[in-house]
Amino acid sequence: MSETIEQLEGQVWNEPDDQWSQLILTCHELRKKPIDQFSVEDLRVMIEQNVGTEHLMPRALEMLERDPLVWDYHYPGELLHSVMHLPSSYWEIHPKHLKRALSIAELTLQRLEETWTTRREEARRLYGAELDEMGCREYPEGDLHHWAQGFISSHQAKLPGGYD
Repeated sequence: MSETIEQLEGQVWNEPDDQWSQLILTCHELRKKPIDQFSVEDLRVMIEQNVGTEHLMPRALEMLERDPLVWDYHYPGELLHSVMHLPSSYWEIHPKHLKRALSIAELTLQRLEETWTTRREEARRLYGAELDEMGCREYPEGDLHHWAQGFISSHQAKLPGGYD
């Protein structure tokens, strides 16, 4: 989508002044950027601030469907974290996005379990020892697992007919 959030919403924000925070300045500039040029970090920032989310979600969900742990600057899964922490009010009016996000959360749990199984097997092979739960769940993966489970628990009942 080569349009900008400003174009899609038909609304231009006032020009910034020197009292605006860096975050607001960033959001202001990103509203002028074509959505198809948004990076993972651009999406994360705007979705965390719930600015233009309705227009950005298709791109974000597409990226997450390819790799739920996609990241740019901070940590694996940073975009997923932003998506899963949107307010319930967003999901209530966007059930198609919710269905896709729930599938992505399930995929995330599956990928993390596969990663942890691989780590356990590697430790057993190299050291002849079992890794305990904490030993195999590194930060931020353990948090992502917790957030994905919480997201599914909080939202799966809100979709009529389920999401499978």
